[in-house]
Amino acid sequence: MTTPAPAVGARRPPACRLQTRLWFYSRLYPELPFFMVPVLLRLSGDVDPDGIRAALTALTQRHRTLRTCLVPGDDGPEQEVHEEPLHLVVTDLSTAVDPEGAWAGLLSQELARPLDLERGPLIRGHLARTGPGEHRLGLFVHHVSVDAASLETLLDEFAQLYGAWEHSRSLDGALGPAPQSYEDFGQWLEETSAQPAHEKSRAHWRAELGGLPDFDPPTDRPRPAHRTFEVHEERTEIPTQLADEVREFARGQRLTPFVVLASVLAVQLGRRSGPVRDVAIATPWSLRHGSWLQGTVGFFVNTVVLRVRMSSASTFRDVLKTTRGAFFDAMDHHTVPFDEVVALANPVRDPGRLPLTSVCFQVLDQPDPVLALGSVRAEREVDKESASEFDLVWDVIDPGAGPMIISAKYTTDVYDGATIRRMSQEYVRLAASALAGPRSPILDLPLYAEEERAALLARGADHDRPMGHPGDADPLPNGPLYLLDEALRPTPVGAVGQVYVPEPGGTGTESGAGLVPDTVTGREGAWLRPTGLLARWRADGIAEHYDRSPARLSGEAIAARLTALDMVSAALIAPAPGSGGAVAFVATPDEALTPEALRAFLVGHVPVSDIPVWFVLLDALPTDDAGEVDRAVLDEIAVEAGVGFADSETGTELEETVRGVWQECLGRQVPSLDIAFFDVDGHSLTAVRIAARLQSLLERAVPVRAVFDRPTIRSLAMWLADPSTESGPHRTEPAGSTAARRADLAEHLEGASDEELAALRKLTGYTTDPAKDSQ
Repeated sequence: MTTPAPAVGARRPPACRLQTRLWFYSRLYPELPFFMVPVLLRLSGDVDPDGIRAALTALTQRHRTLRTCLVPGDDGPEQEVHEEPLHLVVTDLSTAVDPEGAWAGLLSQELARPLDLERGPLIRGHLARTGPGEHRLGLFVHHVSVDAASLETLLDEFAQLYGAWEHSRSLDGALGPAPQSYEDFGQWLEETSAQPAHEKSRAHWRAELGGLPDFDPPTDRPRPAHRTFEVHEERTEIPTQLADEVREFARGQRLTPFVVLASVLAVQLGRRSGPVRDVAIATPWSLRHGSWLQGTVGFFVNTVVLRVRMSSASTFRDVLKTTRGAFFDAMDHHTVPFDEVVALANPVRDPGRLPLTSVCFQVLDQPDPVLALGSVRAEREVDKESASEFDLVWDVIDPGAGPMIISAKYTTDVYDGATIRRMSQEYVRLAASALAGPRSPILDLPLYAEEERAALLARGADHDRPMGHPGDADPLPNGPLYLLDEALRPTPVGAVGQVYVPEPGGTGTESGAGLVPDTVTGREGAWLRPTGLLARWRADGIAEHYDRSPARLSGEAIAARLTALDMVSAALIAPAPGSGGAVAFVATPDEALTPEALRAFLVGHVPVSDIPVWFVLLDALPTDDAGEVDRAVLDEIAVEAGVGFADSETGTELEETVRGVWQECLGRQVPSLDIAFFDVDGHSLTAVRIAARLQSLLERAVPVRAVFDRPTIRSLAMWLADPSTESGPHRTEPAGSTAARRADLAEHLEGASDEELAALRKLTGYTTDPAKDSQ
């Protein structure tokens, strides 16, 4: 690889492509300490605070990325170098009753205080004296400035600088020549993205991940509307014997330990998620190529998504093969930034989670935890995570010999510690059985010990209460039941399985009964009946119904919602010709029915982003000679009606203001007030620009989350018009709530005719009067 020429040009150059996602999340959740990298050192010896300050100051002067903030620009974040002095707080805790407890309290405060990516500083420190010859040093660095290799460089140089200070109180000549700048890397990445190979990589990710449902394994509870993203960690040892078997197996198969360990995780997650399906796992991938970047401090990490294909018939060797293939494909195409991959895959966006997958995996080295700062001994302590964009970060620490360590970091918003401990134990057991029998079907590999199997069967036999269902009571099976996988084996606690119930007197010959022999309990002549329901055992012993509905409703599902209305005889949802979005063709004999009434009905019944943009009302859907719906004729009808090209509806003044901002930021016409943001090529940077432009025009706070939570012009304008949003930038009504439906309904009632009012009220059952609606 050739070394690129130094970057020249604009006073505020654009941010590196890899930094954009971090900047966007910082804008989306400005109150949370996302992407803070804490480095914690225990210092033993005669520590000189002035020397610590001098060494850290020299580091920030040597590496400009530690002083380069990212600020909004016309086309995305731009670099702005700050020159303020290093922020180092020095505290004496040695006289406290409990110095260690006092330090823990200070550390918690530091971890809860975000680093301001736009204003700085991007690095700060806290040095605390905890006793004679004992100090704690906490360095808190923004991830946008560093990656793992950068931290090792900084610690090594910090040790050299402090040693030089201790020797002569001078830092001149303590380090060699300055390394290549991070800006040069950013320029190289831009040049790479302009080459033909980049377009081939884009095509790969579009084919590999396009249409793949977001991988979201079962959690202990749904994500709350407003998340904390707080992270806890569970550590579990992989014993030396098994760790050595992993290393030896990888060498024998000409694989890396990463591929073997990732395959084990994929099998575990695939089995816990119900009927076995493809698994998507994110992994960090370094773009620090070549010796020319040695010693450069910056963020060189892209996120790639590995799609591990599998089915209930797969063996562990099959999974190894597909994981290896995904790994090598990622190696060939890893320079496409994650944000660009997301845009190519076009999944359903949810501001509460990262798209494509909620799980991240990596294998980490274990660097030497001890540093020599002159005469001071520095021991690196276990770093703490303050917030994570992933629900689950599954790291395996491999020192190269001896035991491995599973470091499972999880967000407490959705997981309990007991669940993660159970999963860690399952992982160790699964790894052992997979290596012992790689040609075994993955459903034959045990996730639990025999005694747990007996406990699971006892749960099913003793089950005498209705099945739990998140959100409401439901009339699901009462009495004995079993949760089984495709191989008719009991599923472990927290894993999804199909509900089977004993069938008294069954013979298995009943027509359409679908009975299966009861191999679970081993009772001779006994039968089980599959219910078709998915459920999982909760830790408290309740069997909880599990609904794995796709995040985006299908056109058939939306049409079914419409045909449930008495006045609708048929409905079909199809892509609108000439534009993004969908059109609903609705057959109805009711001349009083209007598109506005149908749209109002769907509010609260389906996600806002799934509501069709256009509604075309017909006496009947056209059919061809075979009696099937004639889609070609429907396309002609849509074109004649102006669907997909223009919108005859003029919005309110505020809606037209929002439409103008959309069109300005998207660079295209937006033909409807109800088209979804991501259906007109919207992406995260566009959302930031829209929020900033509206904030400037309206002279009020407009958070980026508002663009995600209200993804249409109509719904965003409604949110902006609500005075109560002024006091809470993240305030949104729950989808489907009475208040939300009433608010949407009120918007449609303005200027409606008496017939339209009657139709609206008949369809929705709601008025604009809260007192009446609560009856």
